[in-house]
Amino acid sequence: PPLVVSQAGAMLGQLTLPLALLCVGGSLSFRAGLGADQRACLMWANGFKLVLVPGLAVALLALLGFRGMDLGIPFLLMAAPVATASYVMVVGLGGNDKLAANLVVSSTLLSLLTVSLGLALLRGVGLA
Repeated sequence: PPLVVSQAGAMLGQLTLPLALLCVGGSLSFRAGLGADQRACLMWANGFKLVLVPGLAVALLALLGFRGMDLGIPFLLMAAPVATASYVMVVGLGGNDKLAANLVVSSTLLSLLTVSLGLALLRGVGLA
């Protein structure tokens, strides 16, 4: 392809995640529109996605003898926040878009804390 087309495609590709987060963030509402049961669902989903699943993965891999980057990379993959594309899928399927938007944004914000703490913990106990 011509240079102009490939450069435009590269710039568009770099814009997708920030733009998707801005769009999803526009429908963010932690209190309004979410009932108590949905707020509980939000907390449980973030707990599983950001703490329980990465913790179980690290524990299992550590028992199997993985150390260093071989343990850190799977941790990072398991501790990644909810994908922004999931919001689009939920809307397309007619699901709870408010909950999906809150999951994407809250898991993205909380992952800053959980990933940092997780990596510091792995380093502190000598596994990474």
